[in-house]
Amino acid sequence: ETLSLGSYNALLKSSLPDDFKPYKANEETFESSHEAFKSAFPRGFAWEVIKVYTGPPEIAFKFRHWGFFEGPFKGHAPTGKIVQFSGLGTLKVFSQI
Repeated sequence: ETLSLGSYNALLKSSLPDDFKPYKANEETFESSHEAFKSAFPRGFAWEVIKVYTGPPEIAFKFRHWGFFEGPFKGHAPTGKIVQFSGLGTLKVFSQI
């Protein structure tokens, strides 16, 4: 799913009403999402795993995504400030033999 949607779209999709979404993942493509974030975070938008709760084959984890807002983002001027959020995720590991 992540490969087809794009990593930003997979991580940032939300069930909030559209009026409350600062980023609308359902309106972005893989390419447009990467271009938007590369522009806004020219030094990168790091993603790190903070804690792993369960082991394979189904992994539950807490993550942090962060970077410095140093480029334009969808009509918003850069501030130079750090932008960060945390979340929970799950992964299913498949083995290929």
